[in-house]
Amino acid sequence: MKLITKSVQLFAAIIVTFLTATVWAGFGFRDPQIPDGEQTTYECRKKGSITLINESVAVKREGQNDFYEIYSQSPELDATIQIHKDTMTILSVDMLKRFEDATINSTLKMLDEKSNLKTDEIKLPHFIVLKYLLRGYPFDNPLKLTIGYYGDPTEKKFSMSVRYKKKELVKIKDKTFNCHKLEFGLDGVLGTILPELEMWYSVEPPHYLVRYEGIEGLPGSPKRIIELSNRSIGMIP
Repeated sequence: MKLITKSVQLFAAIIVTFLTATVWAGFGFRDPQIPDGEQTTYECRKKGSITLINESVAVKREGQNDFYEIYSQSPELDATIQIHKDTMTILSVDMLKRFEDATINSTLKMLDEKSNLKTDEIKLPHFIVLKYLLRGYPFDNPLKLTIGYYGDPTEKKFSMSVRYKKKELVKIKDKTFNCHKLEFGLDGVLGTILPELEMWYSVEPPHYLVRYEGIEGLPGSPKRIIELSNRSIGMIP
């Protein structure tokens, strides 16, 4: 009798765990397994000028948590972004922006974040993190993903989403990359005709960004083309 009782209790616990996981499961980006020491250089073309963007990724640990620390440096912007490795949630964003008439530093830290219950929507703290998080997009099971931002009004006239388009070969100088193509823009007919930006990620893991064409910020900001110039794995100085 005791054995039967224990079996029933164990079965009930498994059912409760399964139902709880099912009820609370929402969309989350996957860990793309970016190697410690990844370094990339991109050429950025905007308004007839060419600049370089240098980026590096370090895998760090604080307590029991591993996180990616991404550093991006260009003439216009220095940014350090920390992303929790397992959950791919944003921990912090630190930016130093250089304008013609000012230099501005801003720091954003996520102190608290509710669980995401929606399977086709996610909220972000800042637009700058989108291209890094999309390395963890479910390319093997693509979906239309609605992108919101913390502080957005509850009732918005327009929504924006990331959509998977296709696999595509991208040629940059003498190299050809097999890529997944994503589009980000307004929902509806207008978004189909005029996507705000297009991004190509390597089919090969860890799905690094190969090409980016479109806005550099929220809708209405200047457009630019970014292409991979070099990628290597090594110790970060």
